[in-house]
Amino acid sequence: MDFKQLRALITVAETGNVSKAAKILNVVQPAVSKQIKQLEDELGVSLFFRDKRGMELTYEGKILEEHAHRIMDEIKVAREKISATSEMAIGTVTVGLLASVSDVLSSILIGSLERLYPRIEVRIVMGHAEHILSWLERGDLEIALLYADAAVAEMEISKIIEENLYLIGAVDCGLSVETPVAFSDAMALPLIFANAKYGIRYLVDQAAKRVGVRPRVVLETSALSVQKRLILEGYGHTILPWVAVADDVKNGRLAAAPIVMPTLTRQLGLGVMSSRLQSKATQCVLAEMLLCIKRIVHTGEWPEARWLGAREAEAIGVTYS
Repeated sequence: MDFKQLRALITVAETGNVSKAAKILNVVQPAVSKQIKQLEDELGVSLFFRDKRGMELTYEGKILEEHAHRIMDEIKVAREKISATSEMAIGTVTVGLLASVSDVLSSILIGSLERLYPRIEVRIVMGHAEHILSWLERGDLEIALLYADAAVAEMEISKIIEENLYLIGAVDCGLSVETPVAFSDAMALPLIFANAKYGIRYLVDQAAKRVGVRPRVVLETSALSVQKRLILEGYGHTILPWVAVADDVKNGRLAAAPIVMPTLTRQLGLGVMSSRLQSKATQCVLAEMLLCIKRIVHTGEWPEARWLGAREAEAIGVTYS
C-alpha cells in the first residue's frame, strides 16, 4: 500500500469513474485500474461496486477511504512543517470552538490572523464539549477552546476564562437578571440539557450531587440552537453562560437569572496535544488566539467573562506581552 494507490482510491471514489480519475491524476487509465487492483489484492476485499453507471465504494472501501484522507492530511501537514521557515508561518491550522463562544470569537480571530499571517489557512469547527475533546485527541484539531476540566492524558490546557452560569427561560417565565434563583429551585424546573460527560451538564450534575438534589431533565439535545428554540417555545429551561444568550435577552427573546447557593461557574482553556509537535503556524495561531480572547474580555465584547491571567497560558508554552 503506497501513496499513489491511496490517492487513486480517493480520486476514483470522488469521480465514480476510472477514466475521470486518470485525467485528474494525469496518468493513463490502466495505471489507475492497476493501483486499485493492487489495493484489493493486498487487502483481500473488493473496494468498489462496479456497474454501468460507474464505481461506488463498498463498506470496506469506505473504511479505507476515511483512513486514506487522514493519511493525506498528515502528509500535507508534514510538508507544511518542513517547508515553513523561521521568517514566515505557513500551513493549515484547525481550531475547535464551543458553539456558545463561536459567534463572539470567530470573526475577530480570523480577521486578525488574515492580517498577521496571510499564508496560514485557518479552519474553524464548532461542536459540543465532548466532540471538541474527541477531535483534538484523534488529531482532527491542532487547537481547541474547551472546558478546562476536560483535560486527558497527553493534553496540555491553559485556564484562561471564567464565566458565571445563568438560568435561562422563555421571556414570559418570570426570570430577571435582578432576581437570583437558588440552585435547588432551578433543579426543580423542567430542564433541557445536553447528555455529555463534559460541559455544563457535567458541572450541573456535580453541583447537584453536592447539594443533594436531582436535576429535572425533560429533554436532551447537544445543539445550542435547538436548546434555545425549545426554551423559546416554552418546553423548559436551561443553564448557559451569558455570552450564549446576551443578544437574546437584550432583544427580548429569552429571559435570564443568576444562580446562587451555589453560584455556578465554568472555566475555559486552550488545549493542545503535548504528544504532537506543534508547527510554527500552530504556535502563531495559539498565541494570537490568546491575545484576541484577552482583548475581547477586557473590552467587554465577551460579556461577563473574567480573564484568568497570563501564567496559565505559559503552561502550554505561549508567552506574550
